[in-house]
Amino acid sequence: MFARLICQTARAVRASDLIELFGAAADAERDALAPLTPDDRRARTDRPGQYALDLVADAAILEILHRAPVAVVSEESGRSGVPDADVTVVVDPVDGSTNCAREIPYWGISLCALDANGAWCALVGLPRISAEAAAEYGIDLSRLALDLAALPVLDDPKNPSPEAVGELVDAFFA
Repeated sequence: MFARLICQTARAVRASDLIELFGAAADAERDALAPLTPDDRRARTDRPGQYALDLVADAAILEILHRAPVAVVSEESGRSGVPDADVTVVVDPVDGSTNCAREIPYWGISLCALDANGAWCALVGLPRISAEAAAEYGIDLSRLALDLAALPVLDDPKNPSPEAVGELVDAFFA
């Protein structure tokens, strides 16, 4: 699976634990969707724009995420988990549902952890795209994992200096 991980410094829930949790959620998504037939993949729910496969993946992912002391906000099922948790995980169980339903391999899972200070750990996983395929598309495999703690910090994110923005851009695209 091609995945991009982004994490900042540790919080009450450690980034390393979230990375492991997010990886398990991505595996659960893949395993839940793998046995679906083409007709199962194209089946819809009563909710406009929602496929039944969205709910299949959501159930599998929530089973994993609910093991952690986090609140969860899912595109498919709304709020769940620990209501007063310091960390909230936002998840799109099947980012690209229509592609998945039509068996076009460009779909995946998107997860992001946030707290009172904002987003700080995320994973975007594309289970049908291997690292080799990503490399063929020109993706620099050395950039698959990115630790935001190593990036420059903007003192004033709403009004950053040109120098700070330049450092940030250089860190991402160096």
